[in-house]
Amino acid sequence: MSKIERRHLLTAAPVAGFAALAAGALPVEAEVADPHGGWLTEWRKARKGYADNLTPDGDETEASSIHWERKSKLESLICETPAATLAGITAKLAWILEDAEGTFSFAQHETAITTALDDLASFEA
Repeated sequence: MSKIERRHLLTAAPVAGFAALAAGALPVEAEVADPHGGWLTEWRKARKGYADNLTPDGDETEASSIHWERKSKLESLICETPAATLAGITAKLAWILEDAEGTFSFAQHETAITTALDDLASFEA
């Protein structure tokens, strides 16, 4: 049996951990819950509430302002809170795609995010 050097052990550890995760040996999803999916659902409601409460001319109202504030807080939570699960990452990407609504500066950005979401869905299945 050969002697394992510390540097080889340290460089192999992340790879071994990822391999175990990919093989399903580490139940990360079961142990860690991400709030991102719930925030995304709330953000969608706040976004709709904002739009539904604008005047016919598109001006803000007191009610639309309340929804805007909630929407803004949720955006900060979604963006700034690190995701710990595939579901959390999926929610972040879905938020980017929905919030941008075709206003990407480079058309391939939208394609990349859309396909990344499809890719993540295959991991969750």
